[in-house]
Amino acid sequence: MPKKLLYFIIFLLVALLFFLLNKDHVCDITFFPRVLEFKAVPVVYSSVISFLLGVLIMAPFSLFRPKKRDPKPGKHGGSE
Repeated sequence: MPKKLLYFIIFLLVALLFFLLNKDHVCDITFFPRVLEFKAVPVVYSSVISFLLGVLIMAPFSLFRPKKRDPKPGKHGGSE
């Protein structure tokens, strides 16, 4: 079995364990004091939503970054 597949299976098992251990734990989420409040949100949902928001915010920065230029010929061991 390739290493990447093994690592992916281990990651999924750890994530499943996290979900199962935290399914009954709840928390309150408040955005801006007393403007927007969510009561009794499961910890698993808040963690997954936070992760997905982080991915969505960072995706444009990693997908649309400028390409690196090639070094000038002859500067690093080129034949001149």
